[in-house]
Amino acid sequence: MDISVLTNTILVTALVFIRISTFFLLLPVINFIKLPVVIRILLALAMSLFLKVNFVDAGVKITTDYDFIGMIVSEVINGASLAFGVFIAFATFQFAGRIIDFQMGLAVANQIDPITNAQAPLVGTLLFLLGSLVFILEGGVSIFIKVLALSLQTYPPGVMFSALSYEALVSSVGVMFSLSIVLISPVIVTLFLIDIAMAFSARFMPQMNVFILSLPLKVAVGFCVLAMVVTWMRPIMERIFNIMLTYWYGIL
Repeated sequence: MDISVLTNTILVTALVFIRISTFFLLLPVINFIKLPVVIRILLALAMSLFLKVNFVDAGVKITTDYDFIGMIVSEVINGASLAFGVFIAFATFQFAGRIIDFQMGLAVANQIDPITNAQAPLVGTLLFLLGSLVFILEGGVSIFIKVLALSLQTYPPGVMFSALSYEALVSSVGVMFSLSIVLISPVIVTLFLIDIAMAFSARFMPQMNVFILSLPLKVAVGFCVLAMVVTWMRPIMERIFNIMLTYWYGIL
């Protein structure tokens, strides 16, 4: 059964909205700001209309209601696949911060993330904000728009990404978490040397309370080293974002 031109246009726009709204829903940069639901919906709707008019082929057709149901599922998967690259990139900062918190002894002072109601590392939140700032200053917003537009041109509304592969996902995750270690390697090495010094101190001065002495020392030295290597982190952050782009272009 054929669908009228107006109805077809509305359904295609709805499919574009589903892909973009799913992407925005899982996007950690936007979720961290805690925007009201109405603003998120209006933002996704405005973006959908803009991309539908400029980047979607007018020849996209929906023939039956059964096709539309399958297309909805495809668009949810497409939006989640695009958001996965951003999620892994920013999870790298959270993972790096959790390692530092554990070495400093701040793991017992985690804060509650209002988005997920889960514990969030203190230093991880700081690195997350720093990474978000670098990403936005490097043109992250325009990159989001370009990737969404490219996805609609390569895979029209209702068509599932065909280049998704298990190997690409695992490879991206492995490289990201390897870079998280490189990102904070100066802090890790410094805190490890402090642990060695405290171990020798406990050996030669057993009457000294090593735990009470080492905890504030590691926190102070750790934050000082972290402040000194912030400028050194930027190239690695850019490398993380480039891998995210490589993942996107790989599935598109």
